[in-house]
Amino acid sequence: MTLFLSQELYDHCRMVLLRCRQFQGHASLRAVFVTTELAAYRDDLPECASRDERVDVIIDYLLQNTLSDGRPVFHVFLEALRRRYEPGDELFDHLTQLCFSVRKELLGIGEVDIPFVVAAMTHSEAENLLTGSAFENPGVAPAEQTSFHSLKDTFREDVCSDWLSHYGQERDDWRPHTHARPTDTIRAMISRTADRLNQGPEVSSLVRPTFYSAQFLSSDDKNRVETWERLSGSGCVIIVDAVSLFHPVIYRRLLQSEMSSNRQVAIAVLVLSPEANQANALIEQEVKTRFQRAFARFDWYDDLLCNLDVRQWRGLRRWLQATLPKMAERVQLVPRSTAREMMQEQIGETHGMGDLISGQRW
Repeated sequence: MTLFLSQELYDHCRMVLLRCRQFQGHASLRAVFVTTELAAYRDDLPECASRDERVDVIIDYLLQNTLSDGRPVFHVFLEALRRRYEPGDELFDHLTQLCFSVRKELLGIGEVDIPFVVAAMTHSEAENLLTGSAFENPGVAPAEQTSFHSLKDTFREDVCSDWLSHYGQERDDWRPHTHARPTDTIRAMISRTADRLNQGPEVSSLVRPTFYSAQFLSSDDKNRVETWERLSGSGCVIIVDAVSLFHPVIYRRLLQSEMSSNRQVAIAVLVLSPEANQANALIEQEVKTRFQRAFARFDWYDDLLCNLDVRQWRGLRRWLQATLPKMAERVQLVPRSTAREMMQEQIGETHGMGDLISGQRW
C-alpha cells in the first residue's frame, strides 16, 4: 500500500533530508538500513546519480512499504536517521519534528507538548556553590551554607570536583551523577524515554518534551513569574537535581514558584547513588523541611506523580514512562489559547499581582 504526504510535509521532508550527510552517496545511505526493521529494504535501495534525485526516489520508495504492525517504513527510517545525530545538533531537532509530523499525518495520531523544567545548576553556579560565593548574598541565611557544608563533608574532595563536570552552560545540559552513561544530558535522557513511549504501536498521541528550564529559573522577574503562571495552569514535569537544591537561587525560585505542591505538576528529585546513604539522608531532611507540601504528596499521600527519592536512572525512566501518559491527558485539557501562549518564544508583560510577586529578585 502506497502512502502519500501532503505537499507541505513533502517539501519539509525534502528540505531536511537534503541536509543530511547520509544522502551524500548510496553507501552512506545503505548504512542507515542496519536495524532489523529496515534490513529487508537495504539491498533494494534504488541507486541515484545525485543527492536531489536520491532524496526524491528514497521518499517514494519507502512510502510504498509498511511493516507487519502497520507502521510506515518511511517513519521507521526517519527515526533511525535521527539517531545518527546527537541532541543539540540542529539536524537532530529538525528530524525530531519531522518524525512527529510524518507519524501524525500518515497514522492520524495527534501530538502533545509536555512542558519540562530541569531545576539544575549551570556550570558557573556549581562553581559558585563549591567556592561559597553563592552564599554571599545578604538574604542568604548562614544555616544554608552550613547545610551545604554538611553535605559536602560526606564526600571526598575529588568527588566534589567531579560534580563540576556534570554541569554545563545550560540547565538542560546537566548530567545526573548516578547515570551509568555519564555523557548523557538529562535532556537526552528525557527525549529518549519519550521516543520509547512514542514507538508503541497503540499510542493514542505522541508526547513531545518542550523545555522551559531557562525561563522558569530566569533572572528576569517578569519572564520568570509569567512562566510560573503559564505552567501552573497547564501542568508540567519538574526534574530536580538534589545537589542544586543547596544553591540559594535554585532553592528560592523553586519555593517561590509554589509548583512543587501543585497537583497539576509532576516532580522528581534525583538524589545520589544508593551507596551515598549519609548524603541522601541529609538531602531528604532538606527536602522535607523546605518543601513540606511536596514531601507530603510523596510520603503521606503516595502521589505517583511526585517522587522525591530517585536514586538511579532506571527509576527515573520508569517514573517518566508512567507519568508522561498521565501528563499528556492533563495538558490536552488546557484551552488552546493558553497552549499557544506557552509556545511563544518571547514571554509577554506581567500585570497586577504578577508585578508584586516579582518584587523580590533572586
